[in-house]
Amino acid sequence: MAAKSLANLRALHERIIESIRSGLITTDLDGKIYTFNSAAGEITGFDANDMPGQTIFTLFGDIRPSIETSMKAADDHERPPRFECDLLTPDGFAVRIGYRNCSAGYRG
Repeated sequence: MAAKSLANLRALHERIIESIRSGLITTDLDGKIYTFNSAAGEITGFDANDMPGQTIFTLFGDIRPSIETSMKAADDHERPPRFECDLLTPDGFAVRIGYRNCSAGYRG
C-alpha cells in the first residue's frame, strides 16, 4: 500500500513539474541534475530526457559563487537573488539565461 502511494505521489510530482511553463531544473547538493522539465529543454536546446544525472555546471559553468550567495540568503530567510549567465546550446547559440538558486531554507 505504501509503495503504491509513493508511486502515485511521484507521478503527481512529475505531472506538476512538466506542467510548469518556466524552465525548472532541480539538483542535489553536488549539482547533479535530478529533474529537468520540458520547458527547460525548450529554453536550453538540451533534451530533457538526457539531462538527469548530468551536472548543472555543464550547462551554466561554475555557478558555485551564486549558489553560496543563495544559500546565505536562505540562511538569513531572505529571497535568493536572481542571476544571469550565458548558456551555449547544443547548436552553438549563446542564450542569456536568468536563474535563481532556490533552497528549502527560504520561506517567503
